Amino acid sequence: MERLCVKVKKRFGEPVRQALAQMDLLDNSYRLSADDDCLYVPVMDECPEDVCSNLPHAAELVKHELQPNKKQITPESLLGFSPSFEIVGDIAILDGDEEEPEKVARALLEFRKSLRVVLQEESGITGEFRVRSFRLVAGENRTETMHRDHGYRYLVDVAKVYFTPRLSTERQRVICS
Repeated sequence: MERLCVKVKKRFGEPVRQALAQMDLLDNSYRLSADDDCLYVPVMDECPEDVCSNLPHAAELVKHELQPNKKQITPESLLGFSPSFEIVGDIAILDGDEEEPEKVARALLEFRKSLRVVLQEESGITGEFRVRSFRLVAGENRTETMHRDHGYRYLVDVAKVYFTPRLSTERQRVICS
């Protein structure tokens, strides 16, 4: 689709894109386009004709063929709210308080194709080994997964050991010391 855009030399593309974003003129509903020398940055239809004089590098306002951006699917866009969950390997773990866990599980499985299991906490962290108990909500009936973190792989059974992706930096610190 032919759209209004700012044409700029490729090497100046990022500063110009940032300047257009700061002026609230960048149209994120279309993809940037490029040819051999130039970048075409989509702008809003109401973009003033003198916009190029306010940019950090030489540019011109032109019409160019652009492709629309595909709307990114997120759990929030599918559900209408932000579910509380964490991901360990190919397992999503829902908060124990999450309402409508089956609906949330379907949204997560659609959102992230690499997920194979959705569990919900049945209890908080308990016992000497700080483990949690889970209920299977969707997917394969297992609690073991391979989690990748900072170039390392961990074989983890979330029902037998305490593991949270939130401690990623701590694990890296321990490995590097």
